[in-house]
Amino acid sequence: MGPMPRFTSHDGTILAYHPRGEGEPLICLPGGAGRASSYPGDLGGLAVHRRLVLLDNRGTGESDEPEDPATYRRDLAALTPAATYAEQPGAGHFPWVDDPRRLVDRVTAWQTAT
Repeated sequence: MGPMPRFTSHDGTILAYHPRGEGEPLICLPGGAGRASSYPGDLGGLAVHRRLVLLDNRGTGESDEPEDPATYRRDLAALTPAATYAEQPGAGHFPWVDDPRRLVDRVTAWQTAT
């Protein structure tokens, strides 16, 4: 298996990602120092509804070292005009395991509304 696809973020940091599924993209950010390979399971079945972009956080996997990891999640969403930044309150590091129905419902509701 070859290297993961990469893109250059707004501050020049090279970030690696692994795409799964088909359709409108959904950028998935693992918590903390996570990377794409840390996602267990199939994210509650989201790949059936969306093209998942599983990101290696800065400084993990095949992504470059971080410069400001505390703010880049919102910055990443701001770079995409149609993006909506969302968190799942009460979820731990794996919201698709903690409450998969809630996660899938929220994402597919957003997809329908756009």
